[in-house]
Amino acid sequence: MSFRAELILVLLLPSFSLAGPAECVKKLYEYGRGFDPTRFEKEATKKTREERNPNGAPGEMLRWTTFSLKGSSVTTLECNSCSPRKSVTDLLLTANRKLPCGLTNGMSEQAVTQCLGRPYERKGGNLLYVYPPLERNQEITLRMHGGKLAAIHWSSYMD
Repeated sequence: MSFRAELILVLLLPSFSLAGPAECVKKLYEYGRGFDPTRFEKEATKKTREERNPNGAPGEMLRWTTFSLKGSSVTTLECNSCSPRKSVTDLLLTANRKLPCGLTNGMSEQAVTQCLGRPYERKGGNLLYVYPPLERNQEITLRMHGGKLAAIHWSSYMD
């Protein structure tokens, strides 16, 4: 390989390495957004609250349902005029699950940032990632305890 080809390769490597973490954040977002709340229904406690939809038809209600199980929880929002009609608005997972990009509970912060890149922000020892990159209206918070991944929390600014 010529010196010029090696130089071009070295200059391009950082851009290739940045694509991996960005793709992992996207995959992690999609995992949370597409989480199936019925996984919790059989054993979980269930709480439902309703309130009038200020942007909907007269009398239309917004219904939030939260299932909680062993420190984990999932909340859905449902309404007739919502699109989609029912969606996950909040998800907290504390137990080991098969997550995108090899993330698992107990991973070191260094291993997490190798998968996902630098966080958008650090909050009290936790790592905050936002998605999508321009809108930044979805948050993925990796809760760290003793420098290790203890839980992942997805939340939406939309609810």
